[in-house]
Amino acid sequence: CIDEYIGIAGVTFSILFYLIQFIYTSETFNISSFSIYAIFVAILSESLFCIQGIYKNSPTIIITRSLTTIGFTYLLLIWIHNEYKKSKKVKY
Repeated sequence: CIDEYIGIAGVTFSILFYLIQFIYTSETFNISSFSIYAIFVAILSESLFCIQGIYKNSPTIIITRSLTTIGFTYLLLIWIHNEYKKSKKVKY
C-alpha cells in the first residue's frame, strides 16, 4: 500500500508541474522548444502507460498518465494553432 501513497505524492507533484507549465504555455503560446515528433511520441507513450495502469488496476498510474496525455495533446493543439496562424500570415 505504501507504493500507492508514493504514487499519490508523485501525482501531486506531476499535477503541480503541469499546471505551472500549462499556465506559462497558455499565456505565451511559446512551444518553439518542442518538436512535433516528440509531442506525438509523448502522446503515444503516455497513452500506453495509461492503458498499463488500467491493466494493473493502479489509480495513480491511470491518473498521472491520463493527465500527461491530456497535457501533451494540449501542446499539440497549440502547435496546430500556431501553424495555422503562420499559414494565414503567409497568404496575405
